[in-house]
Order: sequence, then structure tokens, then C-alpha cells
Amino acid sequence: MAALFRIEGIAYLIGLPLLLIFASHLNITLRLRQYLIANSFSLIAIMSITVATMISNDISMQNFGRLKEIFTPTLYQQLTNKFFTNTDIMADQVLGSYLNEFAVQGFLITFAYVLVVRAISTTGLINFERAMLKTLSFEENRLNNKQVTILVPNYKTPEITKICMRLIRRYTNFNLAEVIVIDNNSNDASLDYLKSLKWVTLIERKPESDDTGPLSHSRALDLALSQVKTPYVLSIHTDTFIKHIDWLDVLIEPMKKDPTLAGVSSWKLESKTAIQKLGIQFEQTWKYIIHKLFSYQGYNKDRLDVDSQYLRSHCALYRTDLIKALNTNFSDGDQTAGKIMHQKITKSGYRMLFLESTYLGKYIDHLNHATMVLNPELGSSEKMRKSGNKRIQAKLRGIDAAEVLANTSLDL
Repeated sequence: MAALFRIEGIAYLIGLPLLLIFASHLNITLRLRQYLIANSFSLIAIMSITVATMISNDISMQNFGRLKEIFTPTLYQQLTNKFFTNTDIMADQVLGSYLNEFAVQGFLITFAYVLVVRAISTTGLINFERAMLKTLSFEENRLNNKQVTILVPNYKTPEITKICMRLIRRYTNFNLAEVIVIDNNSNDASLDYLKSLKWVTLIERKPESDDTGPLSHSRALDLALSQVKTPYVLSIHTDTFIKHIDWLDVLIEPMKKDPTLAGVSSWKLESKTAIQKLGIQFEQTWKYIIHKLFSYQGYNKDRLDVDSQYLRSHCALYRTDLIKALNTNFSDGDQTAGKIMHQKITKSGYRMLFLESTYLGKYIDHLNHATMVLNPELGSSEKMRKSGNKRIQAKLRGIDAAEVLANTSLDL
């Protein structure tokens, strides 16, 4: 029986690390690697004993104490003899003449029962099972307790999209957030890339007959909005680049502190000096005068009108239940994404928080109109494309885009 206990011990030593094979969060290569590491002591010991017995005539299994009872050529014969000896005893002394023909089956059932009970009690399998159930329950609660769903419309920007998604992956706490990407019928490398990402929910949207560039963007957000179950929903663009691990906290914390706050974002994520702002003021004033005198069409009255500003979809956080309660959405009124929705929310008595571009810019960056610059069919002028490409390249150098594009581990 002592030999059986030693066999049992060795089986546990080798078999228990097999639980690592079921570690689903690791790929198969890492699972095998962890299993070998867990058994490294046993493997080293076996190899050392084997090498020692092979290279030295003075060393044999007899020198390794009780291990010789396990690692012996006659082990099978010894176990067989003991097995039939014990079944004979069981037949004669336990079962009696009426049941002795079932001695072998009875002994095997008893032996199996003992192994199972000892395995459960010795390894703490019941506690392990309870721990697994608790872990699964915690994981389910964790998933249900996610705070925000990030919505990302995509249209034909393969390289920019890859950078955007990898930076989301690098800087986002996925215990708090989940990601839905809506592809607007790209049919290009960006769609193939998005299909490869296991950590996003991908929606492939088909175009509608009256789609325009801005409207297809808004409708893509609405398509994903219908699937949002988290307290907050956040829209970003594929040319929005995350730069800091605290970016979500910066947006969510003000909402948690103030129940009257319905949204957090910025107007335009542009960092301008005082001189640049003064220049814009002068330009708009001059355009206003020309507009009044000669009906100049290049004047935009909303450029400097604070009351006409709304949270821009390049990075805008909202309360999900409020959007649905007011029966509004991103494409409401067929206007620019979020414009009418913003007006309806503020008219209902809720506030919107506009973060200063210089402050929000510490956490995220926005290329501005990258999709239009990179897709001339959307109506961008040659001048816009030329200046836009120059600006985009400068921004990409600023975030070390080459490093992000080379880091494929961020796709996992």
C-alpha cells in the first residue's frame, strides 16, 4: 500500500499542473510553457537521476531509497500480484461464497472510490471548484458592472484605424469599458483588421440611399447606441488618439459627482495660442462685416457663438439612459453628430461640460478631418488634402506612430 501512496503522490505532482492547460486567458504556447515550468523540479530530478545512473556504474536505483519501489522494471508485476492477493482476501473474508465472483469488480470500485475521495480531500478540489464558481460569478458581475461603451465609426482609414485601436487597447481599463466599432462599408484593409480584433464588437453597416459623409457617421453611432447597456456611452473617431491611462477617469468622474451633468467633451480639440485666438477673432469680425455689406457666404456665425457649440463626437461622453429617455440620438434632425441631441438635453434642464482643449489634449489627441483628407471622394479640396496630410504626419510623429504600428501585441 505504501507503494501505491508513492505512485499517488507522483501522479499528483505531475498531474495537478495540468490545470494550467485550462487557463483560457493564455494561448496554448503559454499554457504548455507554464506547465513545463510547474514541473521543472520534477523534470530536473528525473533527468539528474537518469544521467547519474547512466554515467556511473556505482549508482543505481538502489541508491535512491524508496523511489526504487516506483522506478523498477517489475513494478507492473508487483502491482498485479498485490491486486490479486487483495481480491482473494476480499472474496474470502468480505464477500463470502455467494458474492466472491464479484471480488475483482468490488475491489476496483472501492479503489476508484478511494482515489476520488483522496483526490478531492488532498487537492482541495471542492474548494477549487468553489473558487472557480466565485471567479465566474465575479467575472459576470465585472462584465455587468462595466461603466462605459466606446463607439468608434470607421471608414477607409487602415493605418489611422490601427493606431486608434491599439492606443485604446494600451490605455483603456477594460474592467470599466467595452468597445463597439461600426464599419461604414469600407471594404478595405481597415475592415479586415477590425475583424481580427477579438476584444471589440464589430458592426458592419450597409449604406442608405440618402447617406452623406456626416450622416453616415451619425447613423453608424446610432446603430451601435441601440446595443449599449452601460450607464455611459462615449463616441470617438478613428483619428482620435488616446495618450494617457487616466483618460476615461477624466471624462467619467465629473459625471459621477454631478447628477445634473449629462455630457462631457470639448468643442474643438485645438490648442491655440493667445495670438492665434486673437487672429481668429479678427478674421471672423472681418468676415461678418463683408457678409453684412456684400452677403459673403464664407462667414460662419457659429464659429465664435458659445451658445451654438455642442459636444463634438471626436470624444464625447453621455448618460445612456438620458439619451434614450429623451428619445434622441446622434443623427437627430439629420444634423452633424450630436448637435440636435445636445440641444434637446440642455433644454431638458441638464448641463454639458466643455473641457478646455489644452486640458483634454493632455489625455487625447485628434487629427481633425483625417477621414476626409485621406478619402478625396468625400469632397476635400486639394488645398485641404495638402495641408491636412502635412498636419497628420506631424501628429503621427508626435505620438510615435511607428512604434504603435510595430507593436502587434496590442491587437491581442
